[in-house]
Amino acid sequence: MTNKLLICFSLTVLSLRAQAPTVSNITFDGISHSVVRAVFTASAKYYWMRVRYIAAPGTCTGGTGGIVQGSSYNASNNVSLHQGDGNTVVVGGLTPNTAYQICPEISSDFVNWSSGAGATVTTLPQSANHPTLPIPPKTFDSSYPDTTGYANVTIANDCSNFMPQLNSAIANQMANGTVINLPAGQTCTNGPYNVTQRAPDLTFFASSAVNTTQNSIASPGHGFIEGNGIIFGNTYGCLPGSLTGLANGANCNQHGSLIPGALYYVHVLDANTIQIYSGASQTNGGVLCSLPDGGNGTEYFVHWPRPLKWIVIRTSTPDNQFAPVKTRVNPAWEPKMANLQLAPAFKQGVLNQYVLMSVSDSDGHNMDMTANIRFVGVEFSYADAPLSRSSSDPIPWPALVRVPSYSQSIIFDRCWFHNPGTPSRVFTAIYWDGMNVGIIDSYLDGLEYFKPFYSGLNLTKVN
Repeated sequence: MTNKLLICFSLTVLSLRAQAPTVSNITFDGISHSVVRAVFTASAKYYWMRVRYIAAPGTCTGGTGGIVQGSSYNASNNVSLHQGDGNTVVVGGLTPNTAYQICPEISSDFVNWSSGAGATVTTLPQSANHPTLPIPPKTFDSSYPDTTGYANVTIANDCSNFMPQLNSAIANQMANGTVINLPAGQTCTNGPYNVTQRAPDLTFFASSAVNTTQNSIASPGHGFIEGNGIIFGNTYGCLPGSLTGLANGANCNQHGSLIPGALYYVHVLDANTIQIYSGASQTNGGVLCSLPDGGNGTEYFVHWPRPLKWIVIRTSTPDNQFAPVKTRVNPAWEPKMANLQLAPAFKQGVLNQYVLMSVSDSDGHNMDMTANIRFVGVEFSYADAPLSRSSSDPIPWPALVRVPSYSQSIIFDRCWFHNPGTPSRVFTAIYWDGMNVGIIDSYLDGLEYFKPFYSGLNLTKVN
């Protein structure tokens, strides 16, 4: 009898695992002539999300038909996506002034997908002055740094000592710059590569250092002068002012007057106490940041500009044998480049811990505040993975590179980013954020996310 009960219980567990979470309460916002955002409720936690859509009078609620658009795993937490209300997915490439049925589909195992839920939205007419000119981007000096007197480090042919050397270089950035030479013409597959060394110029403070009446932060001997720049970060916590009025389930790093990685300005009250202004310094019309709470977790800030030497991670090919500065590379330069390649074992979806090269650790809750790192002549690639040919809807690769919002001055110079191409696919090749970051004179190739289309079969019986 006991064995029978155990068998029944196992079958029940397997049955529950096979059930997909469901979608309900679909609404839309951010509607334009070609893009809408769907907001929905999920009945349970899920790891994967895609959206199926079709122009009226078509329907997609049966889990078939229309176009399927993939989406990214929510890589900010390395856990399942949000359960409950407020799940979002953006649908783009739509036709103006057209009614669509849109059906978000979610899965906990990338095998069993929800279906049956859809809602209709009509895109706006296209404006007469489309496309409008974009806002000109802000610029910064991305020149190659002077590396005179820098330490030179040679990396092994299999890159086995790459991350220890990079972490060591970061630890010494206040005093010394480092040139890290990756092996030219070699393919290194022992990634992913994640920084685990916190930047050395962080100043820590406790939540008790925040005076919520004065909107100030106590930091003995802070070293700021009036109007200096300041950038905040935290580890497993929230910055001052971000806890007050925080809705249940909301992200404190996107709430309140202080946002990690954003640039603020210091008003000096005394040698040990500062206030923070946004938009500009106090004397230039900035707005005082309200700090109604002290935040929590481990809180810190850095001075801006950062007082750090540069770390140059480059191909070992000498400058006089490589593409000159301000010359765009192409695949013909591959023999002269160092190749960091993501192995087939990591083709498990767009998860933070599987990103090939993160100028941060894999945990978005630990802001190590990396800065002043330049990659030169490096190839970032995916291997040829058999899993890409396993179905018409294969799991996408994770990103090649991740630059988080709390990093500054990260430059990719004369690098090559590429995917083998269809049927290998990647949804988000580069997570790109931060301040003064740039990809210059580089080459991007094969970074595709193909969509399967089915026209059906016509069968004819032959006697």
